[in-house]
Amino acid sequence: MTMDEARSTLESRGFSVTNGAPVESDKPTNIVAAQDPSGQAAGGATITISPSNGQGTTVPADLVGKSPTEATAALRSAGFTSIDIDNSCNPPSAVVASTNPPPGTATSKTTGITVTCQ
Repeated sequence: MTMDEARSTLESRGFSVTNGAPVESDKPTNIVAAQDPSGQAAGGATITISPSNGQGTTVPADLVGKSPTEATAALRSAGFTSIDIDNSCNPPSAVVASTNPPPGTATSKTTGITVTCQ
């Protein structure tokens, strides 16, 4: 839901609305990514809604067993820009054993990802 849609919906239900600072999220910019309080609030309460900064993403879950080249391509496709391939990935037969942060981790596109091989 866009920030304007959320504001309109909340105000039509009797809430006051304030805009919070943008937060890390894989949602597009101007889409509500967080609210405070979350869940239920008393009628007339002030709800703070925060838009996504559009910079969030998730470390792909299927990197283990791929070649370092395939893993790098998948990470770039997910939006990551800082990828460090460990020296363990130098042999031609090397396959990805792990990443740091681990697969499935929600993080910023600017977070450094380290790929380790076996």
